[in-house]
Amino acid sequence: MKKLLLFILILANSDLFACGYYPYGEDTRISLFNPAIFGYKAYANFFYSTGSFASNVDLMPKEYEGPNIKWWFDYCQEKVDIPSIDIAVYQLKEAAINEQSQNEMIEYLYKHKDTDALNYLRFAKNCEFFNSWQEDPWERTTYAAIPKRTALMNSAIAFANKLQNTKLKRRYTFLAIRLAWYNHDFDTIQSLFANVFEKSSNKDILYYWSLYFKSFSEKNNAKANFYLAQVFSNAPDKRFVCHQNYSSTVPIELVLPLAKTNFEKANVFLLYGIEKTEKALPLLQKIYALNPASDGLSILLLREINKIEDYVFTPYYTLFEPSLSNHYDTSTHQTLNRAESDRLYAKEVLQFVHSVDLQKVENPFLLQCCKAYLHFITREYSECLALASQLEKSTTNNELHTQLQIIKALAITARQKNGSAVIPTEIQSTIIANQKNTHFIFAIGKELEYLGNTTDAALLYAKLDYSFNESSAVFWKSTKNKKHTYSDYFTNYFDYADAVYTPEQTQDLIDDIQKNQNNQAPFAIFKYASVRDIIPRLYDLLGTKYIRQNKLEKALATFEKLENNYWIRTYSAWGNEEGKFDQNPFYHLNYTPKFITPLDKIRLNKCTITKQLITYLNKAASNNEKDRDFYYFLVANAYYNMGIEGNISEMRRMLGWSRYDLSVIEDEAEFRQSILAKKYYLLAKKYAKTDKFKALCLRMVIRCERNRITFKFLNDENYQGNYDAFFATNQYYKELLEKHQAYFDDLVSNCDKFEMFFKARR
Repeated sequence: MKKLLLFILILANSDLFACGYYPYGEDTRISLFNPAIFGYKAYANFFYSTGSFASNVDLMPKEYEGPNIKWWFDYCQEKVDIPSIDIAVYQLKEAAINEQSQNEMIEYLYKHKDTDALNYLRFAKNCEFFNSWQEDPWERTTYAAIPKRTALMNSAIAFANKLQNTKLKRRYTFLAIRLAWYNHDFDTIQSLFANVFEKSSNKDILYYWSLYFKSFSEKNNAKANFYLAQVFSNAPDKRFVCHQNYSSTVPIELVLPLAKTNFEKANVFLLYGIEKTEKALPLLQKIYALNPASDGLSILLLREINKIEDYVFTPYYTLFEPSLSNHYDTSTHQTLNRAESDRLYAKEVLQFVHSVDLQKVENPFLLQCCKAYLHFITREYSECLALASQLEKSTTNNELHTQLQIIKALAITARQKNGSAVIPTEIQSTIIANQKNTHFIFAIGKELEYLGNTTDAALLYAKLDYSFNESSAVFWKSTKNKKHTYSDYFTNYFDYADAVYTPEQTQDLIDDIQKNQNNQAPFAIFKYASVRDIIPRLYDLLGTKYIRQNKLEKALATFEKLENNYWIRTYSAWGNEEGKFDQNPFYHLNYTPKFITPLDKIRLNKCTITKQLITYLNKAASNNEKDRDFYYFLVANAYYNMGIEGNISEMRRMLGWSRYDLSVIEDEAEFRQSILAKKYYLLAKKYAKTDKFKALCLRMVIRCERNRITFKFLNDENYQGNYDAFFATNQYYKELLEKHQAYFDDLVSNCDKFEMFFKARR
């Protein structure tokens, strides 16, 4: 029951569930290779993403770039400009199609006396209202649309049968098929397609649009998938709906026999490859063998590259699982091992790209870029740099040039020797130019950190500016993470340095910033701009790290470098209310009436408290001191107050720590369990002269023990103990009960009588 109550308490904590958010999926995916710059806007919905697919409206081609506009552009013998066609087809009302029209396309059709095309345009506009589901049971016109649509469908069929213009004949037939679909008239769809399109060798866009509707009327799922695969490859505007209607339960082996040509087989492999969230190299190889000039090969390769960087770099850089992983609560060691095994898969894809004949493929430059990036992923840095440099010279496209520079910068950084890595001069301009690319900046920082340069890594992490785009935030973990909690990740350099950096690494960071305070070199200005004014906070952090290690003299020397204004501004009631020091930690305990009269009055901040703690420790340790028990008790109080239940928790934690989420900070066990406080309460008991004071010391030890059992609940989900069992067996609890029975009830029931017991010290 006690464990359940603790669990409920954790759930109720506002810090933990204020937003109910934990980064996952697309928020954690590292992406350094931009698929949007290679010219495949018509496939934008199928760029690799955590949601498998997303409708990237901003990246999709504009309507006038679509196949329908192209059809009319060709019909008008390329004599009419594209915007005019777009207006005529999509914007003009039926009544505006007349001889007075100033639209270039309408003028062209009148000039060439193409009455059939003009009549078709008017008819198509009459059909527009009925090219959707209009049946609404709450409307009086519930069944009005069906007969009107039927009449239009029959008219379209009649016009198609009467016309000699085969191009318009096919357009009328397509209109009839579409109207039949919205009327659920599947037999008419099958009949019209068989009579007009199926026997034709002209597989233009009208053929694939009609096949699109035929696929919806097909009862055989394998055939439906086959039709959808053909439409997917040839009708860009229908791709997303093809994906939505594709049946993932139909094996590809049932679909392939329906293909009559290598072209059709390649289309089947493309759709199945696009739908595949796992490794798809075998499908890439099949498409290349069947139709190497297919743009489907390019888009599938792009997806595979983005998959690989997710498999490798998401865990390698962030320690999160790949965004589509089904592995949960695994150790960082396992996560990194899987990333290394996926580098081997990257090697396989690289071998495939090497084998491709660039003379046969649709986009040789893309394959070369993929090859350069794969060289980087597989740690073949020299090959990566040679190829990327060669490709840079062969393109004038700014976006492609930037992508190659990013790849080069990563490779140049990563190829350095461990222990001597820096931010190379040759990549500094690339970093400045791409400073808003947070994944790139973070990746450079991680490469440096892995090579031992934690100073430059921290400075780059400090450049992760999310103000321009919150979706660009980078979330990462530490190798110190042992289990999943709601605060086991970082989004900024300071929290990361707080949790992970050693005092030595923190001092190196401070020294580097101070050394470059007046450095006016362009890259130095960029590098240090956001950290020039944070030296005091870093000294605060450094001193706090020494407190965590119980190196009090070093902590004091560090804190003394800070002016009193810093302490007032940061920790006083007039500064940051959250972190104020308003109770003397030596003489006062939270949730406890005052029971000790203070001997000394000091201005409370980290520096003065540390200095006082050193003084009291020296007094307590002195054999000549007659009040050793008293000073040990004060020292114990201070250490207790530095912990989770104390009034100076900020001695060990910077502002913003969570009560119920375990951190990876090195003194977490001490912070949660009050180990040092227990040690000094026991020493106070050792030197105590009266039973009453010994009993009070034991009572305080039991407080520390309670913290220890709470920590066990948080730290070990399999822990089976409870508070009742703990008190029944705890040696200090038993000692208080058995050796000081007369005082037991007064000490355990409440804190009001602590003053009486403390005054009985002598």
